[in-house]
Order: sequence, then C-alpha cells, then structure tokens
Amino acid sequence: MADLHPIVIPPLEHTYKSIKYTCSGEGLYKDGYLYDPHAEKLIPPKTTKAGAESKELEKKPVAYWKAQCAFRGLNQSGSINDLQVCIFSDLYLDAPPVVAYSKASPPPEFSQKLRYSETP
Repeated sequence: MADLHPIVIPPLEHTYKSIKYTCSGEGLYKDGYLYDPHAEKLIPPKTTKAGAESKELEKKPVAYWKAQCAFRGLNQSGSINDLQVCIFSDLYLDAPPVVAYSKASPPPEFSQKLRYSETP
C-alpha cells in the first residue's frame, strides 16, 4: 500500500478595499485575528444585578473588534465600545443602514409615496 502524505496548501491572501484577509485551513483571518461567529458573547453586559457576581470576560484588543466588524461588513472606526455596539446592534436590532440624504434629493421611497398620495 502507498504511503499517504498530507497535502499542504499555503494560506490564501486576498485584499478587499485595502483590507487584507487570509484564508488558511483553520479559517478566515484579518490582521492575525480569526473570524469569531459568536463575538457578541465577549461583549460585557451593560449592568449587573445587585449582589450578582459578574463573570470575568476575556479582554480583546481593538484590532480584534475591528476584525470582527470587518468580517460582518460593519464600520471599523471608533473605540472598543463603539465596535462592540456595532456588532451588538447588527446582530440583535437588525436596523437598516443609516443613509444621509440632502434636501435637494429626498429618498426614493419618499418621492414615490408623495406621487401616490397626491390627489389631482
């Protein structure tokens, strides 16, 4: 019988919008931080009940939180708290993205509603 040897594939690197991602046999990385599908579990709770002991959560650097936001297509600027709020709100609030419109050009939905609600 032939000897079987593992086939080693080097990590694949891809740059998207000046952000370098690396895909290896272990998963997807950004700046050396692995994608964490449950990053929200590392976000500390806002308040604790009186007398209840708060469990110690592992502290992660700002680069970790920026990587988690990048994986989810979220804003990557701000403090650790800002980045955690982005992840939390994306996961639980399912809010539509904030888009700024000028007074000269209202959003298309608004124009369409006006057209249908106007009476001759």
